[in-house]
Amino acid sequence: MTFDNMLPLAFRVVLCLVVFTASQGLRHGLSTLSKAQLFDHTALVTTATEEDRHLAIRQPRRIVVEGSVPASRFSPTDYDKLLLEQAQIIEAVKSRFESSVVEVLHTERNIANAIFFSLPTTKDDDAIDKSIAATPGVVSVSASVDLEEDDSAFVRTYRGAPRGGIRDTQELDPVQDVRDIAETYLGAGSVREKYCLTGQGVRVMVIDSGIDYTHSVFGGEGTQVAYQTAAATNQPRASGLFPTARVVDGRNFVFNSGNSSSQDTNPLDQPSGHGTEVATAIVAMAPDVELIAARVCDDDGICPDYAVIAAIAYAYEIGADVINISLGQRYADGYYHMLARTIDEAAATLGMTIVLPSGNYGNKPFIMGGIANVANGITVGATSTIPFGFMAPFSARGPGTLNTLKPDISAPGGTMILADSGTGGEGATAEGTSFSCPIVAGAAAVIKSKCPECSPFAIKAILMNNARRTIKYSNGNSVGAPVSWVGSGEVDIGKAVEASFWAYSMDDGQPSISLGLVDVTSDMVIRRTLRVANLMASCQGISAQAVFRNPQAGTSGAMEIRTTSSDQVTTQSCPNTSTVAIEFQIEASKVPANHMTSGGSLSRDPETLDQNEFDGWIVLTSTYGQEVSIPFHGILRRAADIVLGVNRFPFNDIFPADFGIGLQNIGAGTAQLDLYELLVVSEDDAEPDIDNESNLSPPADFQYIGYRTLPDDTCGFILEFAFQLWERRQTLFNTEIRVSIDVNRDLQEDYVLANRGPRTNDLGTSDCRIQSVPSVTDDWECTGFVADHATNSGTVVVRACSNDLGITPSSTVGVSFSSATYPKISNQADKSEYLEVSVPCTISSAPTSFNIQPGGVLPKILSGTHNFYNSYALGLLIVSNGYRNAESTGAAAASSEALAIPFPRVQLPAERTGDNLSFVKTSLVEGPGTGWYATTSACQGTRHLSRLEVRHQDTGRQRKHSEDINNGRHLEEVCAENLVPRVFLATAQPIATPTPRLSPAPTAQPLQMSSRPPAQGPTIQQEAAPTTSPSNDDINGAAAVSRINSSPSNAEDGVSATSNGQLFFHIGVLWQTTVVALLFLIA
Repeated sequence: MTFDNMLPLAFRVVLCLVVFTASQGLRHGLSTLSKAQLFDHTALVTTATEEDRHLAIRQPRRIVVEGSVPASRFSPTDYDKLLLEQAQIIEAVKSRFESSVVEVLHTERNIANAIFFSLPTTKDDDAIDKSIAATPGVVSVSASVDLEEDDSAFVRTYRGAPRGGIRDTQELDPVQDVRDIAETYLGAGSVREKYCLTGQGVRVMVIDSGIDYTHSVFGGEGTQVAYQTAAATNQPRASGLFPTARVVDGRNFVFNSGNSSSQDTNPLDQPSGHGTEVATAIVAMAPDVELIAARVCDDDGICPDYAVIAAIAYAYEIGADVINISLGQRYADGYYHMLARTIDEAAATLGMTIVLPSGNYGNKPFIMGGIANVANGITVGATSTIPFGFMAPFSARGPGTLNTLKPDISAPGGTMILADSGTGGEGATAEGTSFSCPIVAGAAAVIKSKCPECSPFAIKAILMNNARRTIKYSNGNSVGAPVSWVGSGEVDIGKAVEASFWAYSMDDGQPSISLGLVDVTSDMVIRRTLRVANLMASCQGISAQAVFRNPQAGTSGAMEIRTTSSDQVTTQSCPNTSTVAIEFQIEASKVPANHMTSGGSLSRDPETLDQNEFDGWIVLTSTYGQEVSIPFHGILRRAADIVLGVNRFPFNDIFPADFGIGLQNIGAGTAQLDLYELLVVSEDDAEPDIDNESNLSPPADFQYIGYRTLPDDTCGFILEFAFQLWERRQTLFNTEIRVSIDVNRDLQEDYVLANRGPRTNDLGTSDCRIQSVPSVTDDWECTGFVADHATNSGTVVVRACSNDLGITPSSTVGVSFSSATYPKISNQADKSEYLEVSVPCTISSAPTSFNIQPGGVLPKILSGTHNFYNSYALGLLIVSNGYRNAESTGAAAASSEALAIPFPRVQLPAERTGDNLSFVKTSLVEGPGTGWYATTSACQGTRHLSRLEVRHQDTGRQRKHSEDINNGRHLEEVCAENLVPRVFLATAQPIATPTPRLSPAPTAQPLQMSSRPPAQGPTIQQEAAPTTSPSNDDINGAAAVSRINSSPSNAEDGVSATSNGQLFFHIGVLWQTTVVALLFLIA
């Protein structure tokens, strides 16, 4: 009997349909499961690009390897273990190459356990680095980077012109001598005359390009012959020219590293050198300090990180009190930066006051980068010199990393006359934060000479407490300069040495209050406690008052500041300390919408930050009339907070007709929704651990990736890709998202779409650009669109026109995704495998953008049935902080910036670890003792800074101003910025009373510090008015409102690795082949 005769025809038909449907479901289910987790997190091997060169990661490449044994200053008894571990690491690195091509640049054992290598560049760099990271004892492998003099200085020299009041043939402005600025304007002269405080006995290290110790300003012979003699030797002490009365010690760390064959120990500056000018500003404020010259920069003004770290270690070894580092780096993260972390740790624990410049990048939001973000150092901005009283336009704007208050203080940095290296006794004019920085270093030395027992923390607090709050935004502008630009104010050494009490914030561990970035979804209260220390032998009462920098912020009603007893608090501090409680009461409905963005020209517009900043000072006044002030700073934006009534769709690959999602906005801001097809779901990588110094690379870790197309008459279709990162990024300055596009589906990329600009045009913009592959010139073409990123957000959107990519309608293209952060050991932070998308996308015919007002409900998000059976889609992605216009750039609670509604087969992973980032908080807070008001003897033989004349020819190397900083670099053009056409379905009014989310803290928590200091953390109280819950009808019959990205019952039920997905895919293919054969037999 045949098989056909055994089965009735109808039964065979039914069997065929059932088996075929099951096989297709299994095939599609298993293959798309492999798409649900598409990341192996292996960095792609890439060649050096313009971005790398811009960050001074030069060829051959340099890396720094950090070990696990504590540095010797932490654990002297483990020194032998440290030596053994470093020897094993060095041997492991050399074993991967021919030993002769590996150079050990520096081994640091004192203040860090780190080895700096120079390695050849190969096509297998990534694999080599990962194998080094796997070496026993290795904690982290990261990029070794360079600082630059030119990032913080601009020098102009004048021909044959006398000091002060000069104009050359170009009618330049009058020039102030640095001595006049220090002694007359800042009060150093009266401090010397009244108290004989000149920095005597204080050792100040200048980490820079060296010091011309032959110059007459520094006690040298003051002749060009002496300079030439000193320059001709690499053993300066043998020449008899070094040390001098003012430059008492020094070393060359760039040409004499611990492993270099060079034995050049000469710290002499080069002609027209930067360090000499910096040292002049220090002795102008504190003429009796003992200078230590640390040369860390080569002849081109490039200053490698290993030389800087070696110099800091030497400063600790010889007992330096103050360190000045007038160097900088553009667009570098201050948290994931090995050098910045080392400097911060040194400032917190080694007892040395470290002073750094904010940089010369101008008044652009968040542009201050790199070591300027060091929490425990003193970061200095620049004010004008002609006239005094307003900000220098080149001074870089904060706030700092993690939205902490930076800079800390400012000082004059406008055009001034300083000693000129190689001239014997002449001067040159210069401006920049490189020179405002040493003025504050000199002021710190003065305080140290008055109070030898004072910790660096107390010195920083006393200077900041007594800074001038009168600095204006610009010349002719009556509004005060933002705290994120001027810091606490302009240094005033005369007021500081006469302080009768000092204060700081116990919660912040700083003499400032950083509220951070707060997404205000409902009314809230943020509390701080100030510690006040009396310096007088008698009692004094203290009253507290809040002063807003911009009076309009104070009258807006968005923030009200209260002290312990409503208006004033009085304490009897004699001589012990007391506390003052401060409450920042925030009314959500009056907080402005978000105006900040990382994309396009708005990203460099300071007004975008101005509109969301609430800043000023808590002014404490004693009964004797003396004032000290503590600056406060917060970035407030009214934010949406959305919840969903469903966790997933009921069926795979189909959006049912009129499916209800029960979306509700329970926040205080408008939910600016954009809808995408969900293409990628990715697990959360382990968070960096700064305490253990492990995995310290800037994160750009994908959580979701979405895709949609928007019709456009001139564009064809706009291809739009939305990325949600697990960790928020403050800006896109050092984060790049890339989309590789395979137009003809041959598994080779034809174009790359990326957000570009911050590292290549120096304007702070982030534009969407495309590059054809292969690219001979490395040129990137403008797409006419900017990247959407609301600052301090995990959401990034990039887009391009289909016509520009050669994509025709009704076609399918291949895509893959990657992210990159800088500086980083390798360029890839995360990546995906190959996917395919259709143009137009499946949901292109439906409204894909919505504006949901506070309390508003969106019961349904798509009308009609949408079939995704032949798509890579895993569900829908809803972005709630989409860009609308300059007045509303998008803001949402961190937990609801992007929510996914997946198909049943897709399991959404839970967050692995929260974003709890913090800086080291010092425990060294000792302040002045009873000797603060001790009688000071009359000065004997105090040295004044000699007058300088500018007489030499303009032959020195010219430094770059912030507006001329890009000379000699390949810069990209600034792109046009076109509007994005969105298909809207807007709900203008709420249709249900919002139900506030109950949480103990604002969405973006104020800065949480490490556990070193004995301080209470901030208490945040969230207030909510009584509300009515939405009915089941309001959320389309859903039983409860819940988050779809809550922790799943078993995250491992979903696909968690590419290898597993590929295995299932091959099983599916085998099953499908079997089914086809069975069907053939049945037929």
